[in-house]
Amino acid sequence: MEARFLMPELLDFYTELAEHNEKSWFDGHKRRYLDIKAYYESLGMEILEGLCKFDPNLKGLGPGDISWRIYQDQRFYNRPPYKTWLGLYFAKGGKKSSYPGYYFHIEPSVNSFFFFFLIFPRILKGALIPVKDKKKPW
Repeated sequence: MEARFLMPELLDFYTELAEHNEKSWFDGHKRRYLDIKAYYESLGMEILEGLCKFDPNLKGLGPGDISWRIYQDQRFYNRPPYKTWLGLYFAKGGKKSSYPGYYFHIEPSVNSFFFFFLIFPRILKGALIPVKDKKKPW
């Protein structure tokens, strides 16, 4: 598969995964997933190259710094084993940092949408604290 044809493949894969979100289906499509993963990591690096032109704090990030794994942690939550979306987060220090960054999201199972926006993790975390603690009034 050539990279220029992989966005439709990516959308098809995640749409199918949303319908068959189970280990046996995923295992049978693992090679396909790895091709798609290589594509979106490459896409992420291209986006990063463009972002670095006006935000030099992003220089030095690699694919593992900007993308999440497909596997969902099922130890504490009853949810499907695989994420049916992919996200790329570009921030100084990578996706686990508390610096503001740029987020790119693709989730075909929700009417095939794409979005790209700026996130401020510290502000977002502060906004979520009152929601988590129902004992404290807003």
